[in-house]
Amino acid sequence: MFNIQTLNKRALLKCDREHKDEFKHSKCSVTISVGQPVHEGDKFKATLYEVNNNFNECTIMVCDSLQRHTLKIGANIDMQQVHIEANQLGNE
Repeated sequence: MFNIQTLNKRALLKCDREHKDEFKHSKCSVTISVGQPVHEGDKFKATLYEVNNNFNECTIMVCDSLQRHTLKIGANIDMQQVHIEANQLGNE
């Protein structure tokens, strides 16, 4: 794992203090939008750190194919090619 002190970003779990202890025995899901700064690098690592410390289990959903809509802006290629590119970026 990594050392939280080496990260340049932080993630916060916002909830009432009385409910926070309930999370240790529960599941959560985190959706990732590939290409968004909040879901990459140190910010993503900080999010994973908070998830690991506050939940029993987590499902991470990588929404790489949704990035095709962002990639299409200003691109002069068809949606099928943009979809392929979005999936390739998600695999990376």
